[in-house]
Amino acid sequence: ILCIHDIQCKEMQYREFLEAAKNVNSHFLECLGSYLYLKSKGWIIKSGIKFGGNFLIYKRGPRYNHASFIIFVHTKSDAKDISIKDLKGLQRIAETSDKDVLLLEVSKPNVLTYNTISDLAALKISETIIRRFNSTSFVQSQKITK
Repeated sequence: ILCIHDIQCKEMQYREFLEAAKNVNSHFLECLGSYLYLKSKGWIIKSGIKFGGNFLIYKRGPRYNHASFIIFVHTKSDAKDISIKDLKGLQRIAETSDKDVLLLEVSKPNVLTYNTISDLAALKISETIIRRFNSTSFVQSQKITK
């Protein structure tokens, strides 16, 4: 069992911890849900802050190969959508570091209690891979030779 303590070494309850975490990052629950979602798919997860994302995911770990994706977590209920400029910038960083961008859009139900970590299963997460179109590798642009 994991025990979490505050700065005064007082043990925190799960709800207290969530409130403290949400004060630091208002999208903490969405990021935690996304983290658990990726873990359930077998990915090795590291911080993606160096590349402008939330996470980096690896097939076997950074010791064995480079990250496959930069993860960007977006909450669907946000009033602010992701700007094309932000996505383009993230994609350029990904391209120069030989990665792809995986956008995780998190939808929260209207009524959701977070009494246990298993309550995060109510979050709906959709995946979108963002890649730049490369016309030279596009099959239909190839000349046919006879």
